[in-house]
Amino acid sequence: MLKNVQSLQRLAFLDTNVLHFLNLYFESVPPDRRYPTVDVIEQDDTDGDSRRVEEQSFKRTIEYIEGEKKRGEEALWTSVGKGLKAVNFLRGGGRGTPYRVEYARVSELELMEGRVRGAVVEQFAREGAPPRMWTRGIPEKVVESRVGREKRKEIWQGVGGLRQALGDMGIRVAVTRSGPSRDVMDLAWGVMKVVHLSVGDAIVYASTLRMRADCLVTGDEYLCSVVGRIKDAASGRGSVAYLEAAEEIRRRWVGAGAEEASFPYGHRITPIRVKSIERQSGRQK
Repeated sequence: MLKNVQSLQRLAFLDTNVLHFLNLYFESVPPDRRYPTVDVIEQDDTDGDSRRVEEQSFKRTIEYIEGEKKRGEEALWTSVGKGLKAVNFLRGGGRGTPYRVEYARVSELELMEGRVRGAVVEQFAREGAPPRMWTRGIPEKVVESRVGREKRKEIWQGVGGLRQALGDMGIRVAVTRSGPSRDVMDLAWGVMKVVHLSVGDAIVYASTLRMRADCLVTGDEYLCSVVGRIKDAASGRGSVAYLEAAEEIRRRWVGAGAEEASFPYGHRITPIRVKSIERQSGRQK
């Protein structure tokens, strides 16, 4: 049977790098070589051999990772090893009560953005595109045009699957989100699940929504466009993706009483154009 877990577990808060290492571990190590094995997870606390079985499972996975490291891609497998060590630590290493873990929504957003951009780089590589097209920064418009809704959903399922993967390892993930910015992060999470925004832009937009601001003032053409398209979609206009974003915001809105979500418009600050100013000045004379 499953290990008996005390009602008051220790809590470990994971940062983005640790989530990345855990994802690599779950994706790179096949289930039959992965620590902890099923027999370890199902060990009873009363079984005197539980620690020994756990240590053997841990060492076997280390041997697998070290073997793969010798085949090449040393940096990758070094990171996979960090994921293994994270699992071992969170389980208590066979010597204590497993941790209950929690991580921020912003970390999931960062992983999502990294994977989406990685998918674009893979496309450029398959096409044999010259390095300057994708090594000097990929514009947001290019990311949006190359990673469609279906691919985005596939990537998001992979990021969201971390909770289940940890659960399968006997590690409980907290269902609550702590901190005063929880509502903002949930809104940003809902928006970025459907349309592309950088992590920073998603948080700014979610903060604007929570403050019920009339507009979001920005110098970013792409962000301004997304804000406007979501507002249009909320009024019944626009594409399916932006309509989904508006609906996601409404579902996640936490307002006073029965207040509905208020969608801001985007106001873009553009550079001063001298000729335009001169024309305006001439008309005023």
